[in-house]
Amino acid sequence: MGRIQTYFAVLALFCVALVRAEEKDPAKEFEAIKGEYDAARQKFEKAYQAAKTDEEREKAGVFYPQGQTYAHRVFEVAKNSPGTPLELEALTWVLSNTYDPKICTEAVDLLMQHQLEKKGLDSLLSRMTYSQAENVEKFLRAVMEKNPENNTKALATYVLAAYLKDNAGRDDTKKQKEAEEIFESVISKYPDAPSGFGNGDRKLADDARAHLYEIRNLAVGKAAPDIEGEDVNGEKFKLSDYRGKVVVLDFWGDW
Repeated sequence: MGRIQTYFAVLALFCVALVRAEEKDPAKEFEAIKGEYDAARQKFEKAYQAAKTDEEREKAGVFYPQGQTYAHRVFEVAKNSPGTPLELEALTWVLSNTYDPKICTEAVDLLMQHQLEKKGLDSLLSRMTYSQAENVEKFLRAVMEKNPENNTKALATYVLAAYLKDNAGRDDTKKQKEAEEIFESVISKYPDAPSGFGNGDRKLADDARAHLYEIRNLAVGKAAPDIEGEDVNGEKFKLSDYRGKVVVLDFWGDW
């Protein structure tokens, strides 16, 4: 009788273990968290669209889901899936939905440990120009060095240049100069690499040239490019007509 009881006890524990394993399946957990987040966003959007006054819109704001709240849970999914496509997908979600420097830095740490040489980094890289992670620059340089995919290396190179450009202070001429040199390397080393930003047939080299034009012609202290237009009376004019005078330009649009 004792053996039978022991057998059933072991069987019961085994069944419980299976149930718990099912409950903690990382992929299912990730999908559940994303489902919660999407439902919360839909609730916010519905409340905001229904609002008629500024006060009602302000009240609707309480329904807006904070990415940071969900990002910590998704990060745990990534930690439980080292080196897998699920880890990359989860970390991409974290870096796309929160700007919390601490968790973003930890997410990039995991990427450097497990994903540097993997395929599928392009979607993540295209989001990293404005990342708040402290180790973004280190990660991008590592991808440039170790990833075997030519287009991925090209995109990492471009994003590094854009990151340096956007994070260089007005007087940080060293970082500005490095950004300029890296944009030049994108043009010379990867002339045919696709943009990676959903720009159709556009090439990364085209985007790099646009940045170089901005650096060399539109930075603070540079002469403003000539602008042609019509004044309120329909008279044509050029900005250069007012050279030497104080001019206030008011650019506006209506979308």
